[in-house]
Amino acid sequence: MLRSRAACAATLFTLLFCSGARSQTVPTTLYVRFEIIPSEAKFALNDVKAVEKQITQRLLPELSERFPWQFKAGSTTDYPRLDIRLEHVQDWSIRLLLVPSSAAASKEVGQILLWKRGDVESRELPAEAQWAGKIADALERDLFQPEAPRLSMFAALRVVPLGVRMNGREAVGVPPGQPANDVALVVLPLDYNQFRNWSRCEYKLRYLSAGGNVPVEVTSIGTGQPFAYPPQQRQFDGILVRLDPKDDAQLKQQIPQLLKSVPVVFYIVRIEDEDPFTSMIPGPQ
Repeated sequence: MLRSRAACAATLFTLLFCSGARSQTVPTTLYVRFEIIPSEAKFALNDVKAVEKQITQRLLPELSERFPWQFKAGSTTDYPRLDIRLEHVQDWSIRLLLVPSSAAASKEVGQILLWKRGDVESRELPAEAQWAGKIADALERDLFQPEAPRLSMFAALRVVPLGVRMNGREAVGVPPGQPANDVALVVLPLDYNQFRNWSRCEYKLRYLSAGGNVPVEVTSIGTGQPFAYPPQQRQFDGILVRLDPKDDAQLKQQIPQLLKSVPVVFYIVRIEDEDPFTSMIPGPQ
C-alpha cells in the first residue's frame, strides 16, 4: 500500500507540474494574472485589459522581492499560476488563488479588503491611471509586507517546486572531501548571490531511481554557505545543503546511492533561523 501511494504521488506531481507546462527555469516560474471581475469597475474603464496588464506588471517585482520563485505575467493556459482577482460581493476585495495545473483545483493563498461596503458608492471609482498604484499599494500594505499574512501566503505557495529535473539544471551531490569529509552534501542550482537569504532553509528533495516509479524523499538543511555549481565545473555559486535522513536508518543507507543520481524535483519546506523576507544573511568571510 505504501509503495502504491508513493507511485501515485509521483504521478500526481507529473500531472500537476509537468504536463503541458512550458519549459521551466530555476527557480520555477510562477505565472501571474490579474483580473477585474466587477462589472461596475469594467464599465468605468476604457481599456480593462490594459489596466489588468499594468497591475500585473506592477506586482511582478514586488512578488519577486519577497518570494523565491520567478514571477512572470501569464494567461489562463500558463501553469502553475497565481490568479489575483478584484472582486465585489458586499465589500471590494482582492483574492489570490494558486492554480497548479489544468487538472487541479485552485487554492486560495490570500485575501485582503480593498474598500468597505459603501466606500465606493459614496465616491467615484479611481481614475484609470490610478488603478495599478492603488491595487499594488493595498497588496503591499496588507499582504506582502506584514509578517503573518506574508508567511501564510508563503506556506500556501510551497506546493510549487523550486526546481524540476526537466530544467536541465538539477541539484547535484558534492563529491566526498569537498569541502569536507561529508558524504551527504548537495548543491542546489540556486544562485547564492541572489538567494543568500534562503540558504539556511529546509528543503525537500525527491529522488527517483533508474527504472523505478517510487520516489524517495529526503529532507535537507541549508548550511548558509555557497558552493560551486556544478562541483566539477563551476558556473556559479549554488546553495549548499546537507541531507538529513531524520533518524531513518534505511534512508541513511540509501543516501550514498542517491547522491550518484539527481533529484527529479526539490521544494522549499521551512524557513530556518533567519527570516529571508527581512533579514540579509551575511556572506562567508
